[in-house]
Amino acid sequence: MFLHHFETGTQNPTTLLFLHGSGLGGWMWRPHVDHLSKYHCIIPDLPEHRGSIHKGIFSIPNVAEHMAEIISKKAHGRRAHLVGLDLGGQVALHLSVIAPELVNSVLVSGVCTSPSLSVKWLAYFHKFILPIKHQDWLIRAKMKQWGIPMKHFEEVRKDIIMQDWSSSIRISKENFGFKLPRIASHHKLPPMLAVAGEYEGASIQQSLLNLCAAYPSSKSYFVRRAKHNWPLENPALFSKTVASWIVGHPLPELLVSTQLR
Repeated sequence: MFLHHFETGTQNPTTLLFLHGSGLGGWMWRPHVDHLSKYHCIIPDLPEHRGSIHKGIFSIPNVAEHMAEIISKKAHGRRAHLVGLDLGGQVALHLSVIAPELVNSVLVSGVCTSPSLSVKWLAYFHKFILPIKHQDWLIRAKMKQWGIPMKHFEEVRKDIIMQDWSSSIRISKENFGFKLPRIASHHKLPPMLAVAGEYEGASIQQSLLNLCAAYPSSKSYFVRRAKHNWPLENPALFSKTVASWIVGHPLPELLVSTQLR
């Protein structure tokens, strides 16, 4: 069963697979496709999100299998460069470990591999938030905290209202409990670029170092003056980062290597 997705640049030879963040949808990548018009872009909605809200139960291993199917059937040469934010980045990392033959490279942003909130407290938090999650003031507060521009308010509001309590808690458990699967052969792993906004939490910043230790062909950078959702704050910068990474050009100046900090 294919997840809901859209494609651009199908005639272009290099395929990029974009994976959205937790609680959002593939719509978040629409501002980027104009900047990446030279590429074949595949942008799915993950299970229990937006267009795939009723297409199965979300789990990172299950979604990685869905992505493998999409790449096998739609990507040129049956290989793709993976681009993921947050939860989507975790799916990309999982896929790169279990099926490296399908992956040219991985670019992830804001990925946590060191959970900072226990599953028990997640359940209490969601139970408290559920009755008021549709309130505009709360949605705006969340968007400000996450670094999502207010022009996307209606899209974010739709995403939040669509997701019920069971889906929300299940996705959060997957997100906060994420660990890389066992790596059988490090030399088969694709190159990886891990980035994070300068203003992200300590757990995500530490995760950059953890990922670089796990991937032999990897680089890690902080993005100056950026929050978690900097791809939505600055689509042009993120798209330039993607294009530069894929072709091996120097990354934009606003990205600072973690080795320099």
